[in-house]
Amino acid sequence: MDRVNKFILLLIMVFSGFLLVYFLGNININKKIQTASVINSNDENYKDIFSDIDLSAKSVIIYDFTSNKKIYAYNENTPVPLASLTKIMTAMVALESYKTNSQIQIVKDALYPKDTVDFTDNDKFLLNDMVKLMLVSSSNNAALSLSFINGPNKKSVDHFVEKMNEKANNMGLDNTIFYNPSGLDFDVENNLPGAIGTARDVAQMFYDAQNEYPDIFSYTTQRAAMFPTLDGKIITVYNTDTSIGNLPGLLASKTGYTKLAGGNLAIMFSTEGHKVGIVVLGSGKEERFSDVELLAQKTTDYIKLKYK
Repeated sequence: MDRVNKFILLLIMVFSGFLLVYFLGNININKKIQTASVINSNDENYKDIFSDIDLSAKSVIIYDFTSNKKIYAYNENTPVPLASLTKIMTAMVALESYKTNSQIQIVKDALYPKDTVDFTDNDKFLLNDMVKLMLVSSSNNAALSLSFINGPNKKSVDHFVEKMNEKANNMGLDNTIFYNPSGLDFDVENNLPGAIGTARDVAQMFYDAQNEYPDIFSYTTQRAAMFPTLDGKIITVYNTDTSIGNLPGLLASKTGYTKLAGGNLAIMFSTEGHKVGIVVLGSGKEERFSDVELLAQKTTDYIKLKYK
């Protein structure tokens, strides 16, 4: 009888062990799902406020990062060209790849002939200044210069882009691929953009970047900014986001525009105590600004109603 009881007890212990392993395994899996992406829930209570809006954008997402809820979205998982929203990832990879006090040198022969910033050959900037300059002015030559970790050549750029895609993969941006550090179209006729991604992925990327490096976006809320070269020259650049004066509580913004992408815009702003991200992709060159302004106002109305 003792042997039978021992056998039964052993079976109970083994079975309990399996249950415990299964239960703990599910906890770990669920935890991974929750931490893999901030955007994991939906709020369907937006319909009355957002039902009458008319937007030019092909895909949109509004995400409340404070309450961890998607407020409004459509086509948010459809990959489209990102244009200069690419530079958000360029900034993160550059800050991770260089030493803090690194100097970034301009090599004009290796750069694009046209740009938003009129650099002089051999201009040198501190790393953080070049990153900030790139984000506020959306300078393609700043992005390219940041990718020259091992010198101004294609091999160095390719290696940098590999690191961008590796980081995107590690961040769970499953529908995002970068082909260059600037987001410029490779070939318009053959429909080859500089990067593709989704509104959802951009919102996640922007949140992570702004959360980890809030200082680098400080000038993206201003109309203009000045940056010193290491020889004492001052470079003045202008914000490519012309809507900043119409966005109360703005924390960060990034524009993007190419022929293949159309008008893109991502912002992070604070309203009624909530940190909210808005991304519009595939809008018009000017319409992206009115799209975001409208969505920001509707978001504030929604949050006031929901959390009153």
